[in-house]
Amino acid sequence: MKRILILAAALFTACTAFAQSEYNLQRRSLFEVLPVYSSDIVFLGNSITDGCEWAELFNNRHVKNRGISGDRSGWLLDRLDPIVGGHPKKLFLMIGVNDLAAGVSPDEIVANVARLIDRFQSESRWTKIYVQSILPVNGESFAKFRNHYEHGRQIVPLNKRLAAARDEKVAGRGRCPTTRGGWTSVTPTTACT
Repeated sequence: MKRILILAAALFTACTAFAQSEYNLQRRSLFEVLPVYSSDIVFLGNSITDGCEWAELFNNRHVKNRGISGDRSGWLLDRLDPIVGGHPKKLFLMIGVNDLAAGVSPDEIVANVARLIDRFQSESRWTKIYVQSILPVNGESFAKFRNHYEHGRQIVPLNKRLAAARDEKVAGRGRCPTTRGGWTSVTPTTACT
């Protein structure tokens, strides 16, 4: 009986991993054929990005959702070609919480985001990049997201490091336009170039 339970648990884990990788592959394949234009605003990230109908929310057909649930910063770097090649007007990036949950170091996450910024600066220099903060994780009773919660204490320091990396990469461009036409200083909760 114990062997059957162990086998069932292993099979469930393998099926869950396969389903996630299959979803990732399907989204990546779709994004490779969907065009990005220089007038577009691209939202790039993980499930928080994936789970929203951004174009409808903003009532703007130029808004493109390129989020993939479960995505990580290193994986994201492997799927930038169609986005960079489209030279979007703006890029909103939110990535890193799944990296933390998987045990990826904050150093590696910051380095991956820096590589993404470098790539856009060299190949799509007119794209304005908005590095968004990783949102806090709560709900310790959610067993499914236990790894996210266990690494939650790293989020605030990582957000500060992401803002610092952004500032280093795009020196002199650390202010964001407001909805009323003015400007506001960047904080660790929202960063832009």
